[in-house]
Amino acid sequence: MEFFQAGKVAVGYDVRLSSPALAAALVRGLAEGGCDVIELGLCGTEQVYFAAFHLELDGGVSRQQKNHQTMISRWFIQDNI
Repeated sequence: MEFFQAGKVAVGYDVRLSSPALAAALVRGLAEGGCDVIELGLCGTEQVYFAAFHLELDGGVSRQQKNHQTMISRWFIQDNI
């Protein structure tokens, strides 16, 4: 993606039923923007962090619910950007 200049990004998501579809749309958009995407599937934020740093990726996106009723969090890890 030109704005972030990210070349390789990991994507993971939580157990909500809507998460796989949202992740698929994100992956498609990142790929169309020129990113190489590693799809981690169902996982915790810590796995996205691990993948981003262990595989020396430019970043990672994780959809996780922190408040079990209303709050949706998305994390972007930036390394070397």
